[in-house]
Amino acid sequence: MESSDITLFLSGKGNFRYAIYPDYKANRKGVERPFYLHDARQYFIKYWNAVCEDDMEADDMIAMNHDEDSVIVSSDKDFNTVGGNILNPFTNVLYYVKNPAFHFYKQLLVGDMVDNIPGVLNPAKAHHKIPPNFTEKTASEELLDKTKEEMRVLVQAMYENEYREEWFKFYDRNAQLLFLKRSVESSYKDFY
Repeated sequence: MESSDITLFLSGKGNFRYAIYPDYKANRKGVERPFYLHDARQYFIKYWNAVCEDDMEADDMIAMNHDEDSVIVSSDKDFNTVGGNILNPFTNVLYYVKNPAFHFYKQLLVGDMVDNIPGVLNPAKAHHKIPPNFTEKTASEELLDKTKEEMRVLVQAMYENEYREEWFKFYDRNAQLLFLKRSVESSYKDFY
C-alpha cells in the first residue's frame, strides 16, 4: 500500500489526561527516554511537517483527523476504538474496524496496563483466591453479539459490582482516559 498524502502526528508537551488521573502512565516513571528523542522529534517536525499539539497525545490528533477515506498506520490497539481502516505496519495487515464501541467497552473492562489504567475484576472468576481482572479474551466473550446499549449497561454493572456507590466515578474516569478525542470538545458520551 502506498500513499503520497501522509500526515505524521507527535504528542505535544503535557497531556490533559493527567488532570483527570494523576497516576496516568505513572508506571513509566523512572524509565529513561531514548537519548536522541528530542533530535528525532525536531527532524520529523522540520522535514516531515509533523503535527504536534500541546496537551494532546498523537493518538487523539490521529483520531480527530481520521475519516472514511484515511488509513491509520499503527500497531496500537487503542485505534480499534476509533474504527475504520487501520494498517499494522509490523504485520503489514490492513483491516477494517466496523464496531469501535465493542473495542471501547472491552478496554473499559480490561483496562490498559501500558497507561496504568485499571480494569475491573471478572465476577466469573470471583471464586479464585485472588480474583483476576478481565483479559482481552474474557472481555470479548462477555461483549460478543451485544448492541452498543447492552454493552454499556453490562460494563457499567461490572463497575458497580466492583466499586459499589462510587462506581460512576471510576467508570467515568476510565472512559475519559481511554477515549480518543474526535474534536477538542468531544467526549466518550458523544460516541458510546
